Amino acid sequence: MQRLTLTPLTLLLASCSGPLPRATSRDEQPPAAVMPGPHRGRDEPARLLRNAACVDCHEEAAAQWSASLHRAAFTDADFAAAYAHEPTRFCRGCHAPEAAPERDSPGAAAELGVACVTCHVPQGAALPADGVLAAMTITAGERSPASEAAPHPLVRDPAFTTTAACAACHDFDHPHAPGVPMQSTVREHQRSPAAGDGCGGCHMHDPPRGPVHHGFAASRDHERLRAALEIHALRPEAARILISLRPRAIGHAFPTGDMFRQVLVEATATDEQGQPLAGDQRILGKIYQDRIAGSSRGRILLEDTRLLPGAEAVVELDLSGAEALPVHWRVVYQRIDQEGPGRPARPFGEALLAAGVLPPTQE
Repeated sequence: MQRLTLTPLTLLLASCSGPLPRATSRDEQPPAAVMPGPHRGRDEPARLLRNAACVDCHEEAAAQWSASLHRAAFTDADFAAAYAHEPTRFCRGCHAPEAAPERDSPGAAAELGVACVTCHVPQGAALPADGVLAAMTITAGERSPASEAAPHPLVRDPAFTTTAACAACHDFDHPHAPGVPMQSTVREHQRSPAAGDGCGGCHMHDPPRGPVHHGFAASRDHERLRAALEIHALRPEAARILISLRPRAIGHAFPTGDMFRQVLVEATATDEQGQPLAGDQRILGKIYQDRIAGSSRGRILLEDTRLLPGAEAVVELDLSGAEALPVHWRVVYQRIDQEGPGRPARPFGEALLAAGVLPPTQE
């Protein structure tokens, strides 16, 4: 499992415009900002101290962040297992942005994961002394009471609420296969009906569209996963099962993000003793094939069967041999550990999205 290394050059490209002009008041509206990346402090103690100051002052937001996957980006058990297979600088760039990427043992700064300072005091942003990058929540030219009371300057940027704020770590190519997307969430979003909305509209509100929340809800929130799809199952013929899946308000493919995520659609029939007699399944996800040419290694995307925003998918399953039996079906979201030599793929965890039983049809 790998991620994009966030270098200053990458951050400038992600912003599409270069660094900010230096702010001169407590509430500036600059034309564009450098998006999230490592804190501009040159040493680890400075980054740890600055982040601790954020946590001490912003208790509610800090509590939300502390329970988030951003906070656990490097310490999460699933990531740790995957990182053990590929402990690369590429992975650390997004999962431990506050640690020195060249260090194989990143240390305490890595445990911050994606920290407060990663987003609000990014490297490359021309912020004033003690300045903080913030979202544009007020009309240009106006002041907010919160800004006047802040103990540090606030540099506000409308781009901070767009996909530009998430692109560097959530949309990039495979490191060994340029042009082959490893994560393409932002590109998927740009092609969706929700292209005009930022990622935060869904992932930084609890409930969605409610107050701003720094929990960054995503695939570990099983209730949101279940609410993301409308699922129905039919048995038009004795041995033929149809399961339809239609995304609701999703601004990207489903599943998106990491390449080792998939949706399992399956149906089984058992005898009176519970022994399986027939079954069939399909996987909705990205199917890759490793490519090795000489000393170089790459990966080819063979098939992408994921659900696209607003598009219904109908999965057909064959239960021949179980025509007279009830059929148990289910749809499951899975996070998968990657395969390797002598190591078969296995689910890290899963969320049941829908399930049911279809009785035998009457001929």
